[in-house]
Amino acid sequence: MPFKNKTVIIAEDDYNLLMSLCIVLERLGYDAIPAENGAEVMQILRIISPDAITLDLNMPVLGGLETLKLIKDDERYKDIPVIVVSGESQTETIEECKRLGSAAFLQKPTGMADLNLALEKNVFPQRGRRYARISLDVKVTLNTGGASQGFYTRTLSESGVFVRTKHPFAVGTGLEIVLPMDGEDITVRGSVIYVTSPEDLRPGMAIEFDNVPQFAAAKIREFVLKSISKDMEGLAVAREYNPAV
Repeated sequence: MPFKNKTVIIAEDDYNLLMSLCIVLERLGYDAIPAENGAEVMQILRIISPDAITLDLNMPVLGGLETLKLIKDDERYKDIPVIVVSGESQTETIEECKRLGSAAFLQKPTGMADLNLALEKNVFPQRGRRYARISLDVKVTLNTGGASQGFYTRTLSESGVFVRTKHPFAVGTGLEIVLPMDGEDITVRGSVIYVTSPEDLRPGMAIEFDNVPQFAAAKIREFVLKSISKDMEGLAVAREYNPAV
């Protein structure tokens, strides 16, 4: 399936941070599987084969370095990219992670853009840069053949949009998309690359953007990343009042 999500195991012993990272990755279009220590990571690996793993270093039961070594010493798992996300800053620790085979080392507090970029480079090495994707429910206008129609979106990324409809256009249809971005309409060209059946639980069509002007691409990227940041800010505020969130 063209839109099958990639799976990432997130290992972090701070529960609130673990849940936040999972939410961020889900918003970026990944399937995130939480683990509170290295032992849980190893148990999960017996069941599924993820596309990447992120590891904190200081975790109970089984720490990050020990987990990284176990993964890279095992023929079944050694090719899975492992990204270390840690508050450790000593050069010796960073070099040890590299020596053991980590794909990247990110310093806490980790920026969302840095985490997304590290995953892009390691999960999609052949396809090049992967674009951040968010769930979004807004009305966009599609212009084709001299006619205009309004559709509601399901997801938006820097490379395209998925709109909901039981009557999609044919694959290959070229069109113009008018996107509302923080009170400003951005118009880009695109073409339909995938449609789902009307009987599907989520009927609609995927539209890939074509030759997006630089200013429009920057505006879309800013909008996507800002939307995810707002989610995280809202989650942080909610936890001030309810630590269980």
